[in-house]
Formats: sequence, C-alpha cells, structure tokens
Amino acid sequence: MPYCDGGSYSGSLDSPSVPDGLWFRGRANMRAVVTDLLEARGMASATHVLIDGGSAGGLTTLLHADFFRGLLPEGVRFGAIGDAGWFRPDVSMDRNNYTGAIRGMARR
Repeated sequence: MPYCDGGSYSGSLDSPSVPDGLWFRGRANMRAVVTDLLEARGMASATHVLIDGGSAGGLTTLLHADFFRGLLPEGVRFGAIGDAGWFRPDVSMDRNNYTGAIRGMARR
C-alpha cells in the first residue's frame, strides 16, 4: 500500500496543516484499507496475517503493528516485519525538525 504524505500513516488531522495544506489523514486511510481487506477481500477468514514493509514502510510497520493487529478478528496469528526503514534521527541530530513535523500530524 503506497503512501505519499511522508507521515508513515500516522496523521489524524481534522483540517489541513499550515502552511502546506496537507490533511495528513494516513491513519484513517490505513483503517479504510484494513476494513476493505477484511470485508471485501477475505482477510476476515484468515488464520494467519503477516505485514511487512521496506524502506519507509519498515518504519510504518513498526509504528502501527499493534494498531493493525487490533483491527483483526480474535485468534488470528499475527506477525509484523519492519525489514528496513528505522531511520528516525536522534533528536540532537534532527536539524530539519522531523520530530516536530511528525508531532504536528497527529490530533492532540
């Protein structure tokens, strides 16, 4: 599932951010995809589910594994592999305010 806002499906804003005007609604998008997988594509009857992500998707997988698991039926054997992408800089090295940008994407 590709993404384009750079927020690792973490955004949950109810209105556009300023100054870029992006909505950062990745969390709602992720929930909608999982709902579609469950209701229209047969995942509701799965006995095993594995999610994986590479590059920035690796970070996304690690950030949201518990949330994703919580959307699945009871009893499903679940696993998550973030095979690349844990690249968050130490706060002392965060010259471009990545940490602040991620905080600004989520509802408070």
